[in-house]
Amino acid sequence: DQRATDLYNTFIERLQALNIEVAPVRDAFLAHKDQQPLFLRSDTHWSPQGARLAAREFARLNPQLVGQSRYESRQVSEKTIKGDLQNFLLFSTALRPELFDAEAIPSYETTPVEQPLDADLLFGDTQQSIMLVGSSYTKIEDWNFPGFLREALQNDLLTIAVEAHGP
Repeated sequence: DQRATDLYNTFIERLQALNIEVAPVRDAFLAHKDQQPLFLRSDTHWSPQGARLAAREFARLNPQLVGQSRYESRQVSEKTIKGDLQNFLLFSTALRPELFDAEAIPSYETTPVEQPLDADLLFGDTQQSIMLVGSSYTKIEDWNFPGFLREALQNDLLTIAVEAHGP
């Protein structure tokens, strides 16, 4: 829809005019939309696959942030969730019950590929060069966005996020 595209572009332009760095992921999402589910059917959030794609696109657009520490995200289980959009539907569930079914999503864990065994690391100082400040999407572990970002950036990061209560 052209109106949505124009709104998105205006939003990005205004952020850039305020000297706020932006990693627009729209084009990457459009290029991959038929290959994997990037959004959940009944939720306002990206799917874990969408989170991984956004993290990779962010790293591609910001090569200066890519480090040397390798991280790996692997699926450890599966979880069913009831999408948050269901809180805003104002019609009877009996009309379209399939819209109210829980969705299964993969659950991921991200770990360093190599973990140094050094006693000094246990109580020593560590340095963080990247801070991820986010909302509930970043805070909720279901999406693994910080993990995918570590993997894509090959860098550890400090995450500060607050879980909200929906749109």
